Amino acid sequence: MALVSVAAGEINTLVSAYLWPFFRIAGLVGAAPIFGVQFVPSQVKLVFAMAITVLLVPLIPPGPVIELFSPQAFLILLQQLLIGLSIGVVVNMLFNIFIVGGQIIATNMGLGFATVVDPQGGVSVPVLSQFYIYLTSLMFLALNGHLLLIEVLSHSFTAMPVGIGGMEQEMLWQMVQWAGEIFSSGVLLALPALAALLLVNVALGVVMRAAPQFNIMSIGFPITLTVGFIVVMVSLPAIVPLFTQGLIGSMSFIERVFLGG
Repeated sequence: MALVSVAAGEINTLVSAYLWPFFRIAGLVGAAPIFGVQFVPSQVKLVFAMAITVLLVPLIPPGPVIELFSPQAFLILLQQLLIGLSIGVVVNMLFNIFIVGGQIIATNMGLGFATVVDPQGGVSVPVLSQFYIYLTSLMFLALNGHLLLIEVLSHSFTAMPVGIGGMEQEMLWQMVQWAGEIFSSGVLLALPALAALLLVNVALGVVMRAAPQFNIMSIGFPITLTVGFIVVMVSLPAIVPLFTQGLIGSMSFIERVFLGG
């Protein structure tokens, strides 16, 4: 009986050491960009989360040894999921800058009807937003954003050790404020195109008043579409510094809120 008790205790310790970090890592993998896209099978995400867990557990502080089927264990599980999801959502918000900006531009240039399914969010977005998503995803990988995300995840186990405590109400409120800043950044991205298209619409309105015989509906759509594409092409070089600055801001936000930096 003593041997059985010792063996059960060792198994409980071993499982606790890997189980709690796994839920935090799985939450991040499910919510983060690139890792958590819809077209990646759940089995692949599960294996990826398990692989990161095996690599990180020897490098992080050990978690508490608690009976697996207890209320405390359930609270720890929820806390770890919430922390992982929150970190992933903060980084994922960066991509929403370009989704919102692309939607605003596409709607004003008459391209809002052309939509495709976004593999990252699983919803229909304009093709312009999809173009921005592909572009920013490549930049995210080129800037080693995926490695930065794993590094931040590793540091989070030191700043916020596994336990019943973790996410607080103040952290959630700061995330809401961060979401507001992200939305405003998306509007700023679309401002040059909005200004150009506004001038085009004003000019078309003047033409319609001066020469009512012109069919503005037939000539207005190609003009706004052409001007919109020209503005998007001209503004493409500005996307790289904008995305780089946003990625640095996201990592700084995570360090300040989650890592206590």
